[in-house]
Amino acid sequence: MICKNCNRTVKESSIYCNYCGTKQKPSRIDIFESNMNSTGVNFNSGFLNLGSFVETPSWKYYVQEAIKLIRENEPFEAIEYYSKAISLNPDDTQLYHDRGKTYYEIGKLKESVKDYDKSLSLDKNNFNARINRGISRCQLGLFEESIEDFSYVLSIQPDSSTCYTNRAIAYFELEKLALAKADILKALEFESKDPINLYLAGEIYYRLGEKYVAVSFFEKSAERGFSRAANRLNKIKGL
Repeated sequence: MICKNCNRTVKESSIYCNYCGTKQKPSRIDIFESNMNSTGVNFNSGFLNLGSFVETPSWKYYVQEAIKLIRENEPFEAIEYYSKAISLNPDDTQLYHDRGKTYYEIGKLKESVKDYDKSLSLDKNNFNARINRGISRCQLGLFEESIEDFSYVLSIQPDSSTCYTNRAIAYFELEKLALAKADILKALEFESKDPINLYLAGEIYYRLGEKYVAVSFFEKSAERGFSRAANRLNKIKGL
């Protein structure tokens, strides 16, 4: 089967194109709603059936199905269910966050940021949405904007290791190495054995010209099974 959007080959059994995400044929929610709209159909999904009339499931039903699909590694279909839940309950900050996180998992970063924006417009202190928006922004190269998100959370929750780690990454990309160093050392105060924190510390110190300190961090990270640190050590040592 050829994708109607990107013209790449897609398995006949696939509902979505693995490359661009375009729907190729009806998904489970399409079939479900088509059946629901048919007259005289009996459902056993926990919602009311009165003769030929079937009451629309609540938004919670669609959320439960979305969660199941994520567990089954079916994020594209999960997004459809989240979208249906949002159409039934458009003022729930968590729904936008959860759909945004699912968009992130399939690499649709702009869509994820848009959902996090909406989530935060409904609740500016949804810290998960703010942290995850910061991560998505950072991966989009919006480093200053991502720093704003992490700094906001840290102003209220100063013990967030995740924020220190990710803000360090943003500062590092902006060549603000002193700030990156301060943040990664703070992250290590909370998560001293985290291999990613140790690896990032190594990269920051290496960029600062402190090679021996950097190697020490890379070694500690590699000892904890982080392959990128091991590869970095081999490169530094010329192996």
